[in-house]
Amino acid sequence: MEDFGEPAVSSFAQAPAPRQRGRRRLRWGGIALALTLALGMGAFLGSTLGASQVQAAKGAKPGGVDTRQMPTVGPGTPGQCNGELVVSKVNSRTITVTRSDGSTATIHINSRTRYTQNGHSATVSAVVVGSKIYVVGSCTGQGRTINATSIEIVG
Repeated sequence: MEDFGEPAVSSFAQAPAPRQRGRRRLRWGGIALALTLALGMGAFLGSTLGASQVQAAKGAKPGGVDTRQMPTVGPGTPGQCNGELVVSKVNSRTITVTRSDGSTATIHINSRTRYTQNGHSATVSAVVVGSKIYVVGSCTGQGRTINATSIEIVG
């Protein structure tokens, strides 16, 4: 018998390497899904926040209550001084007001005082004698003196 040495290597000895096409498609599919979810959540949150900002700009609460005609801060809480006030005198540094009980108060204003009227920014010139206003600021002397941070003109 003859010795032929080493056995011949046949092409059937090893299976061909698997193709990576399936993994590549899976990877791209996962990336596409992640981007779609991210964009979808962004659109959803944007539409939700956009609606609430529009609602806030209109001054309405979800129940349909118009907050423009209400005090910015509830009565008796720090920062708001006795609800709606009627202007009786205006000058460059102070506004004198009358409360519903007939008592008066002096509101001190400065260049940082913010004014709003009908939901829009206003100036001190919009505050005239007879105007109804809500004031937010710090109250001293049992509310007889108010250092205003913002004034809302409602009538």
